[in-house]
Amino acid sequence: MDKIRDLLNSEDHSSSFTKEEKEQGKLVCIIGYFWILFFVPLLVKNNKYCRYHANQSLCLLLFSLIIGMVLSLLSIIFSALSLGIIVTILKILFYISLLVYLVLGIYNVINDKAKDLPLIGNIRIIK
Repeated sequence: MDKIRDLLNSEDHSSSFTKEEKEQGKLVCIIGYFWILFFVPLLVKNNKYCRYHANQSLCLLLFSLIIGMVLSLLSIIFSALSLGIIVTILKILFYISLLVYLVLGIYNVINDKAKDLPLIGNIRIIK
């Protein structure tokens, strides 16, 4: 149980950003969590808080694309074996996890937090 808690407990970077950065970028950071709009927070110049959340939303986008491709391949394989129900269950779990990540990211922005998304948020693509 402790290992699961450690995996889900993510690092909090909230103190790294100023109150002004958080307030200035709040709306665009929320918009940025909606899939392909990850770049919107990057439009705010010189705001590290926006860059942080753009990175989090880009990680979420890449996670969804990679897992989506894997599930598509599994769908082909399992449907040939008449085991399509397994992929259907995996897809449902995948979409629920995406929704949870989306809500968690937006929740962090609304509460002026900069917490990494569990499991995927520690990846830094945008610096």
